[in-house]
Amino acid sequence: MKYLSLILLSLCIISCGSNDDTSTTINFKLKYGADDLVMFDNFDNDQGMMIRITDVKGFTSDFTLISGDASEVISEVKFLELGDAHSDVDEAAEGYNWTVDTELQDIDQVNFNIGIPNALNETVPADYNSSSDLSRASEYWTNWESYIYFKIEGNADFDGNGLFESGENIVLHLGTERAYRNVFLNKSNDDNVIALELDIEKVLSNYDLEGMPTIHTSLSDAVRSNIDVLAENISQAFQ
Repeated sequence: MKYLSLILLSLCIISCGSNDDTSTTINFKLKYGADDLVMFDNFDNDQGMMIRITDVKGFTSDFTLISGDASEVISEVKFLELGDAHSDVDEAAEGYNWTVDTELQDIDQVNFNIGIPNALNETVPADYNSSSDLSRASEYWTNWESYIYFKIEGNADFDGNGLFESGENIVLHLGTERAYRNVFLNKSNDDNVIALELDIEKVLSNYDLEGMPTIHTSLSDAVRSNIDVLAENISQAFQ
């Protein structure tokens, strides 16, 4: 009986230990300044040009939750389809929810990267099975030999006639190691929700949208420079 009691106690400890994880939701909201960003809604940029955003998506890597001196990497690579989660007013108010299980309780910081590490960027989608976010062939550009780390797409009224016409497209695709950036934020898990916002107005600030509305071309010096500007803006636009 003594040994049976010890076995039962051990099983209880193991069973109880499996319930220690807490379900935590990481909520991403797209903003345009103070407003929720709804796909296909019109906004004015910092140069007074009418624009609309039609899609926002990208990779994060090594997403880490931090509680004091303890930390936990909850995802090696996560692809965020943010535009799909902001297709109307109600969805934009809700945002994109990613629910994870974590052993940490009092989370006070998050740390993650925009894009993927160089070692993973040397692989190709065919290296992965369909369950992996890195299997997405649409997020890899062979000409760059790189995954597309982050995408912002839309339209801009370049001629100022109040219409979005053929050729007035925004196609900002950031890739190669130049687009890799770190984001570190002081964030708590209030009611088991960690709220993150990405301000697209800040992302596009000080960027010459009319000068280079498309970044999906050969890697000229100008393209590399503009990738640097936008990647840095993205890393600073999270809050």
